[in-house]
Amino acid sequence: MQLNREDVKKLIAHRDPILLIDRVVNIDTENEEIHAQFDVKEDWDILGGHFPGNPIMPGVLTVEASAQASAVLTNTLLGKTSEEVLFYFAAIENVRFKAPVLPGNTIDMKVKITKRKASIVKSEAKIYVDDKLVTECAFTAKVLDR
Repeated sequence: MQLNREDVKKLIAHRDPILLIDRVVNIDTENEEIHAQFDVKEDWDILGGHFPGNPIMPGVLTVEASAQASAVLTNTLLGKTSEEVLFYFAAIENVRFKAPVLPGNTIDMKVKITKRKASIVKSEAKIYVDDKLVTECAFTAKVLDR
């Protein structure tokens, strides 16, 4: 299953400037995995301050982007929309930043749900640029009705 940015907005409540998914390449509902992408635009406002003269995407935003991908996957599995539920971080673990993400890069987020129980979702994520691992993490989110 592929999704564009407008499809993503139907599944999660995030909006610009914090919506960090441009497209979903694939959702594998059987294995509870998603592959999503975000294009780091050269004129993205946040890059002007991080860092002037040497801009990079803040590493924590790669973690946020992967959590958004997990939320898209979870809502797809649950048949829920952004009008019905919200996702909140409960824990972030084992974060490793391996390389910087630069303007013009596209990040590939590959996220797998490792456990779902009631309103708790645990996921593991690997974020790549050109097949090079740039960030990895695990996180727990709580799904709450709006």
